[in-house]
Amino acid sequence: MIRKGYLAYNHRYSRYEIVFSTDETYMLHCGDCFSIYDTDSGHYVPTRIEYDTNWYLIGTSLKTGALVKINM
Repeated sequence: MIRKGYLAYNHRYSRYEIVFSTDETYMLHCGDCFSIYDTDSGHYVPTRIEYDTNWYLIGTSLKTGALVKINM
C-alpha cells in the first residue's frame, strides 16, 4: 500500500520520519526508499535516505515539510 505524508525531523531520536497524521509516523532508517515531491518539476522523485555524518537523500536534497510517499 502506498502511503502519503510529509518529511519531518524528530529531534528526540535525531532522525527523519514520515508523518501521516498527528498520531501516526514512520521512522526512517538508512536505506529506506521513498519518493519526495519536487515542486520544480511537479512530480514525485524516487530517493533513498542515508547517513554519514548527517542525513542525506540520494539524488535530491532533504526538504523538511516536503510531501513524500512510501510503499509499505
